[in-house]
Amino acid sequence: MANVAYQAILLLLLVFLSKEAIGFNDVKNSFPNFPPTAIFAFGDSLSDTGNGMQAFPFNMPSENLPYGSTYFHAPTGRFSDGRLIIDFIASHVPTAKAFEDGTYMISVSVNDILSRLLDQRLPPSVVNVTTVPQVVNAISEALRDLHKEGAKNFLIFNIPAVGCTPKVLTLASKGQFNSTDKLGCLEEYNALARKGNKDLELALTLLVKKDLININITVADMYSFHIDAIKSPGDYGFNASETLEACCGYGGPFNYSPLITCGQNSEVKVCSNPGEYISWDGLHFTDAFNQKFVDEMMDGMHYLKPIA
Repeated sequence: MANVAYQAILLLLLVFLSKEAIGFNDVKNSFPNFPPTAIFAFGDSLSDTGNGMQAFPFNMPSENLPYGSTYFHAPTGRFSDGRLIIDFIASHVPTAKAFEDGTYMISVSVNDILSRLLDQRLPPSVVNVTTVPQVVNAISEALRDLHKEGAKNFLIFNIPAVGCTPKVLTLASKGQFNSTDKLGCLEEYNALARKGNKDLELALTLLVKKDLININITVADMYSFHIDAIKSPGDYGFNASETLEACCGYGGPFNYSPLITCGQNSEVKVCSNPGEYISWDGLHFTDAFNQKFVDEMMDGMHYLKPIA
């Protein structure tokens, strides 16, 4: 199982290569060699810009409208109405000149955790002591191996507030772990995400202090931004009445149904104002959310947590 998890983490690797940092001094103080001059992205559906569609044609919902409708006006294989976080980061990157001073960006395995919670119907307490340690260990091992090859700079994305996603709210609310917080999110699932993020930061701190030398690690705190966007949607241009709803979906209080999903059924309802939504299809984020998150990170170290 550990080998499978490790291989999965390697597939979630986003490689940023940079010769020198240009601008964004506040961010640079937290994250060396930022911004990079070239990006090579290998990731899951939160960062896939079309490779899945190329590898498995006619098998991906992101091949179909309304995916891509907001920005590209056509499907591109991205699981969003428009651009992804990786696209917005790339927009700050000048033309590639060299493959030096690599910065490696790793996304934690949300799919692994959700598959245990929703598909296998394991309680959060079990996932917390089984899957979460496997994911954290896989990330640590990936960093060790990359460091052996000379990698020094890492940006790690933590787990978002999974208990606030329309998919989880729809599927998990039918089970016994369905107590909601004041935001309307499932507390047990968000508590699991917070615990996983805390364990991840502890593991990364141990790597920096005890195991690896000449290494720079920064955590991109997607969980906190996700929560802040739900708490104060107006601050980011989101509609307060739609923070827990999918823009593209069908039925129920969260506009999500596992039987009628975005891009795979003509009965799907697509909102007319995706820029005011956080969730695009029930699990993946909108173009607007992705852009706001990157803007916040670029604007003075918001949601960037250096590990020391």
